[in-house]
Amino acid sequence: MQINSVARHLLAPLGGGPSSNQSDTSANPATLAELGRDDDLAVERGGGFHQILSEYDMQSITPRQFGELVDRLHKSGEIDDNELRDLTRVRVELEQSGIAADDPIDLLAFLERKEAAAQSKFDLARQEGTGDDATIDAAELSYEESRRQLQWVRKFDVVHAAGSQGIDAGA
Repeated sequence: MQINSVARHLLAPLGGGPSSNQSDTSANPATLAELGRDDDLAVERGGGFHQILSEYDMQSITPRQFGELVDRLHKSGEIDDNELRDLTRVRVELEQSGIAADDPIDLLAFLERKEAAAQSKFDLARQEGTGDDATIDAAELSYEESRRQLQWVRKFDVVHAAGSQGIDAGA
């Protein structure tokens, strides 16, 4: 595998490759095995986003599937902890809306309605005399979260529509 030969080359200056002057090379196989696992993860991270999303249709997805999607993206390193929190809230909101875990939903339409409602609430709170600072701040946070969630799901939908074609296997 070419990656292992590249790994040996990169490890050599650090004392981990075969061209090092270290007398104890017993750590090399373990180091390379660990690097091999990291390479597999890097492949998953590089093409993982497209590959994972090619399996999920945002216009017909169950809350359970969406939770699985978010978990897979986080575990593969495609989304960070903050993004995980934003996207996990979508699943909670679906459940709070009475949508059963295994009932398919058009998540784009759901989040578009949610964002529009949050924007209206924010706009209303900002109108002179209709809300205090705390109410305005809460409405703004809700609107911003809704917008972020919708942006993510729109991105997911575009990537899904493209399928795994977005993966550059030659890279």
